[in-house]
Amino acid sequence: MADENRPDFTFFIAASSVLGLIASIFHLGRPERAWRAASMRRTDCAESSFDKVLETKEHSYATSLLGKEVSYYMTTESGELATATGIVDLVTRGTDGEVQLSAGERTFSLDDVAGIREL
Repeated sequence: MADENRPDFTFFIAASSVLGLIASIFHLGRPERAWRAASMRRTDCAESSFDKVLETKEHSYATSLLGKEVSYYMTTESGELATATGIVDLVTRGTDGEVQLSAGERTFSLDDVAGIREL
């Protein structure tokens, strides 16, 4: 049931989009450019929505690895690439928004996972 005290912003969003389109026509002087600018904004919104869906799917996949044994790539102290194995016990997001997995004391990126084994 909708909250009757909460205002519906649909009208304001539609009105501001129309006013923006009209302002673009006058600013650019060519209506086809204004339409192109408005359609590019819709593309940006679609990309943003796609990014959110991708982040959610990635986090769901990482969560499905909890309790499973994974092999992952890591860089040793000497700078060499090595493979380690551990049981995933924690899923978090790094400061950059990247999904991070933890296995014991080690934390690594979902991108570093080389293999998965059910226990």
